[in-house]
Amino acid sequence: MAKALTTSTLRGLQVPGAQERLVAKLFADDTTVFLGEDDDYAEVDRVTGTWCRGSRAKFNLHKTEIIPLGTPEYRAQLVATRALCPGGETVHPDAHIARDGEAVRLLGAWIGNEVDPSQSWRPVVETVKRNLNKWAARRPTLHGKKLIVGMEIGARTQFRAKAQGMPQSVEKELTAAMRAFIWGEGKAPKVAMATLQGSYDDGGIALLDLEARNVAIDLVWLRDYLRLTERRPAWATLADVLLADAVSADTRGTPPAARLNTFLQTWKVSLRASAGLPLYLRRMVKFAAQYRVALDVAKPSSDVCAAMPICALGSDTVSGPWGSVPVWRRG
Repeated sequence: MAKALTTSTLRGLQVPGAQERLVAKLFADDTTVFLGEDDDYAEVDRVTGTWCRGSRAKFNLHKTEIIPLGTPEYRAQLVATRALCPGGETVHPDAHIARDGEAVRLLGAWIGNEVDPSQSWRPVVETVKRNLNKWAARRPTLHGKKLIVGMEIGARTQFRAKAQGMPQSVEKELTAAMRAFIWGEGKAPKVAMATLQGSYDDGGIALLDLEARNVAIDLVWLRDYLRLTERRPAWATLADVLLADAVSADTRGTPPAARLNTFLQTWKVSLRASAGLPLYLRRMVKFAAQYRVALDVAKPSSDVCAAMPICALGSDTVSGPWGSVPVWRRG
């Protein structure tokens, strides 16, 4: 299927810096197809129809979800006309087109346009609270409560926290539910949570530290993003584009084409919500700054220096299409 889609006339998305166009991603029995502005839905029907006839497989059209990409006007037009472009073939009536504010599940994560990240967590939070109340009725021991917290809060939230990040409001709500489960609703804690979260040698019970777990997840995102080798994940190339678009106001003079990697250059990323970064990238950049992640090479070789991206040095400026900008040279 992947070969059929990538060798078709579909153009997909060309991500700046990526070696290949983004047309399709497959995982188990889930297929995600990316369509560019000039692609026609009829070509998707043709390719998938041919593959289905040859393999005797069948796509569940009623499970097909379409997430529009582009301006708000284009997204509204797609919902209204059910056509990717004027005059193009309309999407099958059984396929669902997500409206703005509506989250769609993709491999366990919930994504969409103008979606409140905390709203997709509501079912999980309610399930955790309901299950903790059931467990509390059995009056487990303190050690038993520690194991239950690991199952209900730790295991139930870990994949989604990794896939799309956990909003701080959800983290606080789950931590409060954990505290109430350990000591009882409305009762004052007898031991500080930080003590319970410590090791047995330090007098704790190794209780789940949800905040530390989430920070660790964000730092793993950062580690993978900074893997500047042939093993660098595909999402990191798209992250490069999103981070470059979210440049802070005080470093906006950096030409867009020169914004390659904020951790290797002098331009900075804005963490304001208006900058448009997804939650997981905002958290990744936030904790990179908090833990002082920076390029620090005592004696870089000439090969390393030659491979470094261009950066701004000194105070000299020149006039260009972006106005007065720093002189750009390699360090």
